[in-house]
Amino acid sequence: MSSVEYGDVKRGGIVRWNGLTTSVSIFAASILMFGVILPIVSGETITGALGTQSAVGSCSTVGGQSTVGGQSAICGTQVMTGTVTNFDGTHLGGICVAAISLGGEPSAVATTSADGTYTIEGLVPGSYLVEFSSGCGNSGDYGAQYFNDSNSGARTTTEAVAIPITVASPASSINAVMGAQTVTFGSTPPAHATVGSARYSPAADSTSGLAVTVSLDVNSRGCSIDAGVVSFIRVGTCLIDANQAGSSLYHAAGQVQQSITVNRGAQSALSIATLSGTLGSELTLSTRGGSGTGPVTYSVTDGAASGCSLTGNQLRAKRVGTCVVTATKAADSNYLAASSRATSVAFSAARTFRHRHL
Repeated sequence: MSSVEYGDVKRGGIVRWNGLTTSVSIFAASILMFGVILPIVSGETITGALGTQSAVGSCSTVGGQSTVGGQSAICGTQVMTGTVTNFDGTHLGGICVAAISLGGEPSAVATTSADGTYTIEGLVPGSYLVEFSSGCGNSGDYGAQYFNDSNSGARTTTEAVAIPITVASPASSINAVMGAQTVTFGSTPPAHATVGSARYSPAADSTSGLAVTVSLDVNSRGCSIDAGVVSFIRVGTCLIDANQAGSSLYHAAGQVQQSITVNRGAQSALSIATLSGTLGSELTLSTRGGSGTGPVTYSVTDGAASGCSLTGNQLRAKRVGTCVVTATKAADSNYLAASSRATSVAFSAARTFRHRHL
């Protein structure tokens, strides 16, 4: 077997020395594919959900043309091919395909032909992100998407799968479906929503840049939405949907949803409205404020000096003075119980009038 050298740099399977290329069998190697280390030997093919990584034949020179397994190639480099379609299966020409190096190796770019196919040659061993975008003659306004292992077109590089290029895998088939999009919420729902608590403004974006519709789900309970703002109006589970219906270029995005549990809330401030009465007459107590449908009860917390007594909401005093009273509005299905502050109710003597006879 010939020495595997290129200058002073060791590269498995590359045979170029003093400008000459000679035959060499491709070494057994391993390749990272879909998160699993797989052994690759000469002639073996590994097929995954998105294409094929192959190690075929040996690299040799025939009539001045380098070949791998009978196919044209540059010895020691890889060829990447694939097909690009729209989400409806239409083959897309004029799509830019870029193999972007992650390790300093030269990046490479190709353009899909009318039938959606592309070929990138001369990829040296390394790790690459594969980017697909319009702008090479295609009239569609597709945003850049990156190869990922679901073939749905990741919209960000953080979702992309790095493609390892090795001499032992001289052919990669990477297909793409353009027009895939996703929707995500950019807003965080309240963790402890209660009836009457602060309103929430949900916001969502699509990776296509198309406008997202935010609405309440048909099974939502406990909230309302007006002009994009959610109010929590009763106990229940508030379900907020975000949808993007798609366009001629983009497939409809999968619906995403936020779920918010709405618990019972605090009532508005409760106060006693009747503050004065007359000896000898019952005073009917009443309140202001409070929330919900719970009944109101009253209690005398201090009134011994005035001889205060209470029956239901009827307050009496035996002597001139004050009765200190507290009101409590009971809890209901949506609100917690609430009490007023202790309030002084004054009782005064009845006024009498004397008639003078002329």
